Amino acid sequence: MTNNKSAPKRKKGRPSPYKVDFVDQAYHLARLGATDVDLGKAFKVTVSTVRLWKKNHPAFSVALKRGKDDHDTEIIEGSLRSRATGYDCIETKVFNDKGNGIITKDVTKHYPPDVTAIIFWLQNRQPERWRDKRYKEHDESAPDSRPSKQDLENAKKAIEKQLDNYSE
Repeated sequence: MTNNKSAPKRKKGRPSPYKVDFVDQAYHLARLGATDVDLGKAFKVTVSTVRLWKKNHPAFSVALKRGKDDHDTEIIEGSLRSRATGYDCIETKVFNDKGNGIITKDVTKHYPPDVTAIIFWLQNRQPERWRDKRYKEHDESAPDSRPSKQDLENAKKAIEKQLDNYSE
C-alpha cells in the first residue's frame, strides 16, 4: 500500500519566466505610465501572463499599484494643476529666412487657465461645494438648493470674463 500524500505533486508545463527582479522594473515602468500591454512587451510575455503575475505575486502587484499611483500624483495631477492655473512654456519657432536658410528662435508662450480643468479640479477637491449633483435626504418643505441652468451659465460667463482679464 502506497501513501499518495508523501509524493509531491509535479507542476506541468513550462516554468514561468517571472523573476524577483521584475518587481523593481515593474514599479519604474508603471511610474513612467506603462500599461499592462507595455509591461508584457517589456518582459516579453503576453498580457494574460502579466495579469497572472499580478494575481500570483503580491509584491509585483503592489509595485505596479505604487508606480501607477506615483505617476498619477507626479505627472497627471501636476498637469491638471498647470491647466487649471495657467502656465508658461518655452517653444522653439522655426522660420524660413527668405531662402537663405532656416532660423530657430525660442519664445515663451503663455497658456491661460482652462475653465474645464478649473471645474474638474474644484469638483474633485471640494465636492461638497462644487459637485454637479447634491444628494440629501428628501424633505418636501426644503427648497431645491441646486443651481439653475441660468445660474450655471452666469458662473461660466463670470469665470471666462476673469480669464479674459487675466490674459490681457
